[in-house]
Amino acid sequence: MNILEALWHGDICPISREDYRSEDYRDLVRIYQRNEEKLLPTLSEVQKAELQKQQDLVEEMRNISECGAFITGFRLAVQLMAASVQC
Repeated sequence: MNILEALWHGDICPISREDYRSEDYRDLVRIYQRNEEKLLPTLSEVQKAELQKQQDLVEEMRNISECGAFITGFRLAVQLMAASVQC
């Protein structure tokens, strides 16, 4: 794992990322939770297990995507800093 990935995963300076979520994001989470509460009682145990597998995959994909976006943004910031010093 490189230093940027370690920073992203909180290994260097662990912080709670939830503090940085917008109100719009929190609203979407509430809607998601309400929808899930309505859906789960209608599913069989097999369907619930399959849904959980799907949710786990989506979470893993999101984490990979966000980590890549973080690294790309950090690299851009470093390039901007370097360019500003050269001016």
